[in-house]
Amino acid sequence: MAATTRGRGLIAANTAMALGVLPMLGWLGMLVRSVFRVESGRFGLTDLMFVGVAGVGAYLVTFVVAGAGAIWAAVLVRACTGRARRFTRILVSFTAGMLLLPWVIVLALVVMRWFD
Repeated sequence: MAATTRGRGLIAANTAMALGVLPMLGWLGMLVRSVFRVESGRFGLTDLMFVGVAGVGAYLVTFVVAGAGAIWAAVLVRACTGRARRFTRILVSFTAGMLLLPWVIVLALVVMRWFD
C-alpha cells in the first residue's frame, strides 16, 4: 500500500514539474518571436516591457511550481524503481535547465556587451 502511495505521489510530483516548466517554454517561444520582430523593425517599447514582465512571471511560476515538484520528487524517488528514478532525474535536470536558461542568456548578453 505504501509503495502505491509513493508511486502516485511521484507521478503527481513529476506532473507538477512538467506543468511548472510550461510557462518558461512559452516565454522562450515569445522571446524567439520577439527577436524576429526586432529584426523586421516591428518591436516597440511596450512589446519589450511585456516580454520582460512575462519573463519574470514565467520564471516565478516555474520556480515555485516546478521547484516544489522537484523537491517533492527528490524525497519520493528513493523508494522507486530504476525506470521511475531515471525519468524523474531527467525531469529534474530539465527543470533545472529551464531555471538556469534566463541567467545564461543574461550572462551571455553581459559578456557580449563587455567585449563590444
